[in-house]
Amino acid sequence: MADGTDAYFRETQRLPGWAMALVIVSAGSSIAIFAVGFYVQLVRGEPWGNNPMSDGALIAMGAVFIVIGIALILLFATLRLITVIHTDAVQIRFAPMRTKRIPLVEVASVEIQTIRPIRDFGGWGVRYRRGVKAYIASGDRAVRLNMLDGRDIVIGSQQPHELEAAIRTWLGR
Repeated sequence: MADGTDAYFRETQRLPGWAMALVIVSAGSSIAIFAVGFYVQLVRGEPWGNNPMSDGALIAMGAVFIVIGIALILLFATLRLITVIHTDAVQIRFAPMRTKRIPLVEVASVEIQTIRPIRDFGGWGVRYRRGVKAYIASGDRAVRLNMLDGRDIVIGSQQPHELEAAIRTWLGR
């Protein structure tokens, strides 16, 4: 098994800046709305909204939305696609989630392709489509691994030529 010392290619990608901005605006607005509600109802003592919740319900709902909002911001801030080529395997990790290890003996061929993440796979991240599993962080370039069992694995890359060359180097061993 690859132990990290035999890495011949390594690429780390983050989600596009606009995606992080969208998460911050979305999650941040829900945090801000409940912060206003806390201030109006709990500090000033005025009912918040036309049909106000009890103070306890407001605290509970607000806490849930605030925790989820902060968790989403932290998750998206730490998300990155890490692709490592070892002598015996392709290692893919959408950090902080688990690592996928693809033994090179299971790869039939490799090719560079242009992708449209939304149209082809429904967006970015770890995506599934009939017979294809895709790992996409940003951009429109990828390397497709055609597996011996008929499945395909698509790995988004900002350096598709280098990634393909690294895989081909160890594919023919």
